[in-house]
This record gives sequence, C-alpha cells and structure tokens, in this order.
Amino acid sequence: MDIKSAFLNGMLDKEIYMEQPQGFITPGTETKVCCLKRAIYGLKQASRTWNIQFHGFLTGISFMRMHADAGVYVDHQQQGDGPLIVILYVDDITILGSSIVAVNRLKAQIAK
Repeated sequence: MDIKSAFLNGMLDKEIYMEQPQGFITPGTETKVCCLKRAIYGLKQASRTWNIQFHGFLTGISFMRMHADAGVYVDHQQQGDGPLIVILYVDDITILGSSIVAVNRLKAQIAK
C-alpha cells in the first residue's frame, strides 16, 4: 500500500511558521505568516511526525514494534487467523498474513 498523503497526517509538536504561499497573499496581509498545525511535504519533521502518528495507530490496535527493526510491527492475533506483520518504509506499507480476511480487515482500519 502507498499512503498518498502520509506526510500531511503528522501532527506537529512545536510551533512552525512559514511564509504565505504564492497566490494566497491578499492585499494588506503581505507581512503575515502561516502557523502550521500539521506537517507538510518538504518540512524536515514531516517524515518523523508521520511515523509517530502511524506508530500510535498500530500500537493502539495491539501491534508490537520489533526491536530489531523499528519499521516492522507484529500482531499475534487471538482469532486463529495467525500473526499479521506490517512493514513500514517511509510512506509505503507491506502487510503480510496467512488470512486474506485479516489483511483486508487491517486495510479497512488503516483507510479509516
């Protein structure tokens, strides 16, 4: 899976300001700046904030991050579907599981 707007989902924990983008400036507000609430592409913190957001989501639904590789998460399911493995690489996700139903269920949760 490719998360198309991944970096736009990260919440910033510090105040970051930027100049107004071209075409947004109205007469009389040329000196105003924008205070960002969420990360945007090109921001140094964007990748990290996305990773923190996705980590919180996965751990919230009982996945555990592997110590050997911080981009690999495992959920040892109790319903007999077998384990689900999620591999996160920047904004690309690979989901591995022995049950297509369990994989589709996780994909639906991510889509929400």
